[in-house]
Amino acid sequence: MANRCELCKVEEETVDHLFIHCAFSKEVWRSSQLICSNIDLSSIDTSSSISRWSSDMPGSMDGWVNYCALHAIFWQVWLERNRMILHNKQRTSTAITLKAVKLMMEWPIVMGKISREEGRQWINSVQLPPM
Repeated sequence: MANRCELCKVEEETVDHLFIHCAFSKEVWRSSQLICSNIDLSSIDTSSSISRWSSDMPGSMDGWVNYCALHAIFWQVWLERNRMILHNKQRTSTAITLKAVKLMMEWPIVMGKISREEGRQWINSVQLPPM
């Protein structure tokens, strides 16, 4: 297959496959336990997911959590794909989830959308996946 997914090595790599349908990405979404616990990943595509999730965003803490989770997970999956291509090394889905959660914890504070205290409260409430 000419355009095989670097993360699962099975399916053709498309945007929707890489970020939503790839077995590796699905595991990252599942282990995040934040915005995807009640979402059927098989019935969504990347563009509609971004549009829908982004429209629910800012204005509340939950909105910022969703906004940050969506973008942090997409970003970490993209970085991992590139890591496979450039270095032929792959981290576990749990490691990618933890990197995304760390990034999520920083974004709202850096963007000035929540106070440091609100950020600390949210960080303390996040349930990290088991290692």
